[in-house]
Amino acid sequence: MSRRLPPPTEENLKAYAMRYLARFAASEARLRTLLARRADKAAAEHGIEDAMPEAAIANVLADMRRLGFVDDRLFAEARARSLNQRGQPPRMIRARLSRQGVDTDTIDGALERLADDLEGDPERVAAIALARRRRLGPFAVPDRRAERRERDLAIMARAGYGYEVATSVIDAATPEALLAEEP
Repeated sequence: MSRRLPPPTEENLKAYAMRYLARFAASEARLRTLLARRADKAAAEHGIEDAMPEAAIANVLADMRRLGFVDDRLFAEARARSLNQRGQPPRMIRARLSRQGVDTDTIDGALERLADDLEGDPERVAAIALARRRRLGPFAVPDRRAERRERDLAIMARAGYGYEVATSVIDAATPEALLAEEP
């Protein structure tokens, strides 16, 4: 037996938004979509024709902004940093943030902040992180490196790296030499 959703009131949607944001970071656009979906589903369960006016969802979003629970700039900066550390190049970070509803100016600011915070080129730093995580190039088992070079380059290409960055990372002699190189 499934639980029934509470009626789609502004108060219930605010409680839902707070529970969601306590567990996950979200952009304002993502939260707006979740709230609208939740209101529609709750309205359908309760037989209400008009789920929630957009004004009520806008009020909940304004409360979340005022309380500091939703801030697209902070969300974009944190997400950009996290994705870069996982090996995502800046163009892939841009695409992911855009899909999450973050506007172009905010994305640009987040990527600029990322470049300022990192030592070196963000794309190269991310490529090294990916190589380390996937054990590619200088991070691979030494006796099988030569036979895996093409495979490693293909992995880097599928991740969105250009040939120059991919070869500079994959062809580095050792991890120490890679990390010591100037970008």
